[in-house]
Amino acid sequence: MEAAQKDAVLALFQKHHAFPRVLSEKFPHVLARIVETWDSATASEECFQALMLADPRRTQGFPADAMAEIFALSRLHDSVHVKKATSPFDIWAVSQDSSKFKP
Repeated sequence: MEAAQKDAVLALFQKHHAFPRVLSEKFPHVLARIVETWDSATASEECFQALMLADPRRTQGFPADAMAEIFALSRLHDSVHVKKATSPFDIWAVSQDSSKFKP
């Protein structure tokens, strides 16, 4: 990702009052990974899943304030990059695709 794209993602965080202060101060590598994967739906989903789900290889999890920021960024990502249903049987993707419910 180019510097201009990274700046745009960080500006988006600021705009939505979701700038991750704890991550930027204590876990800059985690914030860099989130920013790097932001524009790729697959990569960002994998990134957030890896950060939020327990991994037995990690000796400890994130502190509550860092975890709250990761979760908030995940929700922001989902609201900005709405999933489209890949199948009529994919009820979770359909539920997020608000265009299906417009009159």
